[in-house]
Amino acid sequence: MRRIWIDSIRMFLSLSALFLSASCQVDIQDFGSGSGSGRHEVGIYAGGARTRTEMLSNGLSAVWTAGDNLAVWAKSSAGSFALSRQIFTTYGIDSEKGYFKSDLVSAMEDGRYTYYCCYPVPSSVSGTDVVFNLPSVQDGKASGGSDIMIASPVEHGPLSWIPEYEDHSGLSMHMNRMMHQFRFFVPSDNTVLGDEEITRIVLTFPADVVGNVALDVSDPGADAVLSDASGVISLELSDPIGLSSENESEYACAVLAPTSFSPGQMLDIKAYTSSKVVLVDPVDLCGRTFEAGHSTPVRLNVRSIADYPYQMIFTITANNLGEGVNSVIFTAPEGCIWPSSGTNVYEYRPGHKITAGDQIAIRFFDAGEYMAFSNKDIHLTFDSDHAITTASSHVSPITISGNTHVSNITAAIPYLFEENFSTLVTYNGDYNGGPYTSVNGATTAGRDLSQYGLRSGWTGARTGCDAAGTAILVGGRVDCVIAGATRAYGRLDSPALNCIKPGVSTGIRVDFDYSGNRDDDYSHYYTAGVCGTTTESGVLSGYATQFNNDPSWTGVYDFVSIPDIPLSGSASSMSKSMTMTVAECDAETRLSWHAVVMGYKSWKIDNEGGWIYIDNVKVQIANQ
Repeated sequence: MRRIWIDSIRMFLSLSALFLSASCQVDIQDFGSGSGSGRHEVGIYAGGARTRTEMLSNGLSAVWTAGDNLAVWAKSSAGSFALSRQIFTTYGIDSEKGYFKSDLVSAMEDGRYTYYCCYPVPSSVSGTDVVFNLPSVQDGKASGGSDIMIASPVEHGPLSWIPEYEDHSGLSMHMNRMMHQFRFFVPSDNTVLGDEEITRIVLTFPADVVGNVALDVSDPGADAVLSDASGVISLELSDPIGLSSENESEYACAVLAPTSFSPGQMLDIKAYTSSKVVLVDPVDLCGRTFEAGHSTPVRLNVRSIADYPYQMIFTITANNLGEGVNSVIFTAPEGCIWPSSGTNVYEYRPGHKITAGDQIAIRFFDAGEYMAFSNKDIHLTFDSDHAITTASSHVSPITISGNTHVSNITAAIPYLFEENFSTLVTYNGDYNGGPYTSVNGATTAGRDLSQYGLRSGWTGARTGCDAAGTAILVGGRVDCVIAGATRAYGRLDSPALNCIKPGVSTGIRVDFDYSGNRDDDYSHYYTAGVCGTTTESGVLSGYATQFNNDPSWTGVYDFVSIPDIPLSGSASSMSKSMTMTVAECDAETRLSWHAVVMGYKSWKIDNEGGWIYIDNVKVQIANQ
């Protein structure tokens, strides 16, 4: 029977004993209770090299890393909390030594306190009841908060000041490791792995071992309670492992909640190198209980390695965004499992900018897992410096004949924003009517254009469609009297450019096609229009001016005039195109087109309507 080699591999007995005796406790000290009058910055010392948040290559010891945080409670003798989930952060030149400090709102009063402490900072707190997230995706070094620790309660006076380095006097707390660790290694006598290095290990336990972990910081002896749990751990190794040598072993650590297993229950292991599948024997869990604060070495019995027989190759055919992307997230339907993640969601992050011509190969070893993607739509999310955009690709029906198969799939990085009005139905938006001899009469209320087939967020006043699925029009009007003219302005406003990341500002390039038309052929009238931006939300109305013979654009910014608007064009004949650039846009920015009829003859009492057709709107990032 294959089993965990805890008792049979002598080389680990002394190391395991050292680990349990030396590294299962962490000394945490404050910096004494000196006067420090007026100082509300306090510090803690956390045991130096015996502490751990990131596992070293020996698999037995670890160090604090820059940016690690502790949470501290201080309960007075009267039962009130002077500190509650107070965050202490590493500081100093050498964060590995475990110096932590925090700024208090006010100095702690004299007296005795009971101190509680934990790592990492819990995701939720109720009194001393806390919840941590033990992640299902880990890096093999027990970092990122997976190594959950709670201190034994200690009585001490108030924290008061920060001393010089190496002053370790004062409060000392012992941290208790609340989770269990499996330390995976490939023994030096393995003749199969060769020079390959394992980069990923997927562990499937017969019981839940990760998820939300509920504990009590006042009672490190209490059992952990799991919720929203999973039995699968994916180790995405920040340090790949190869063969262990006689003098030094290479470990990949998995952190799991303390768990008991029944006799005969097995741990299924799948391992991968950068280009191959590593076939590993399952491990018999022997009906054992894997306790908190302990570490179990687990021998990976590599049986064989093989090339991936099945591949999906996504070819990026175009980059319409205007900048390269940092990552692509592939989301498949439920029931499909990416071997690269063990779930239906896989993130590809190569460390370089992804653009047109790049190929992303996702390899499969199991034919059943591969076939599950047959004839399925895959949702792609592209993450760039300034934007997050989405697209879909389709996997053609898969028929495997022989021992290998490749699915070639195309994908294009989409525009920041795009609209061709193919879903628009015909409608009359009062873009031409009258007479309107007053400003109040010429001002037209806006409409939500989703009722006419456009996506949510499109609004318009004096807009319409006279040929379904082709183009939208935005119109203006002039009413002339002897004393002057009333000019009615129409407007079309797009949804917000919410593919731009929150809090990010970027330049954009806007391209669109256009044409135009008018009611009559009076030579003294012509249609004028601009394209710009607005950050106003909601349905925006048209507006009007009176006795004004120059364009007076309202509520549109960064605008550019639309040149040479045709007087006899149509929705199906876009004879013109233009480009506009805007230097600064954010996720609240909307594109805005405005139209009006210009021209005036004092001796002529009449009216005229004119409009611009807009189609094929395409927006890209433009920061150069």
